[in-house]
Amino acid sequence: MRLAPLDLEGLLIDCIRLAAAAGHSNFQVGLCYPLGAQTRFTSDEGRIRQIVTNLLGNALKFTEEGHVIAHAAITVGGAKGTCLHLTIEDTGRGVPLDKAEQIFQAFGQVGAPDSPAQEGTGLGLTISRGLAERMGGSLKLEKSDSDGSSFALRLPSRADGAPAALPPLPANVAVADAPGPQGNIVADRLTQGGGAQ
Repeated sequence: MRLAPLDLEGLLIDCIRLAAAAGHSNFQVGLCYPLGAQTRFTSDEGRIRQIVTNLLGNALKFTEEGHVIAHAAITVGGAKGTCLHLTIEDTGRGVPLDKAEQIFQAFGQVGAPDSPAQEGTGLGLTISRGLAERMGGSLKLEKSDSDGSSFALRLPSRADGAPAALPPLPANVAVADAPGPQGNIVADRLTQGGGAQ
C-alpha cells in the first residue's frame, strides 16, 4: 500500500461530484458526513478513491430515479483501532438475495443480457472487494430489495491530528452545488448524533 495523509471528506466530495457529472437529472447524488468528525487520516488514497468510484458507478448504473447517497462514519479506538465506514445506498432495482455473492465474482452480472445495466466488464465489485481486503477491510452487500441496495465498506486506518474544526456555519447547513443537467450534489453536514437538525 502507498500510505500517505489524506482528507477523507474532500476525497469523497470529489468522487461524488464526478459521479453526479456522469449521471442524469432523475436522481440526486449526495454525501452524508458527520459534522465535526475526523477528516484527516493516513491510508492509501488511490485505493480508496478507486473503491468509492467503482461503488458509486455501480450504483448509478442501476438507479434510474431517486438517489445515490454515500454515508460516512468513523469509529476511533477499540480493539480494531480507527476504522472508516462508508455505505453507498441507492434506490435502484436491487439484487436478488441468491445472487448476492455472484456480483462480487469476476464478470458476475445480474439482469437481462440486453439490459443497459449489463454494460461494462463486470469487474468493478470484484476489484473493489479485493482492494478492501488487501487493505485489511471488507466490502459486502448489506441490504438489497425492491427499494434499492446498500453496500458497506469498512477500512482500518490511522487518524491524523485532531478532529476537523466546526466550520463557521449553522450546524445543519447543506453544502451543495447548484442543480444542473446531471442532477444535484448535496453534502449534508450532520450532527454528531447522526441526524440532521
